[in-house]
Amino acid sequence: MKKMNRKSILTLTAAVALAAMTAFGSLSASAASLSFEDALKIAAQHLGRDVSELQIIEQEYDDGKYEFDFILDDVKYEFEVGASSGKILKVEQERPDWEDYYEAEHRR
Repeated sequence: MKKMNRKSILTLTAAVALAAMTAFGSLSASAASLSFEDALKIAAQHLGRDVSELQIIEQEYDDGKYEFDFILDDVKYEFEVGASSGKILKVEQERPDWEDYYEAEHRR
């Protein structure tokens, strides 16, 4: 009878662990309701431009936000856009250096 109880406990523990992993997995997948392309469109619209005009240097998804750098009209922009909200969280601009142009050219 003790083996039955131990087996039942192990089965129940495994089921709870599986349910928790599934719940967290679906939570993180649904947290990013925007695509990277949508986030880029938001940034381009913020600047009053079209996405096709942006020279992408770097892009990344991190901690529930899209982070990307691009060059537009000889200005380097760093944007962060919330993946679930679509809100612009950060905009920085600076003068690009030669490495930025090199990276943008080799991303095409």
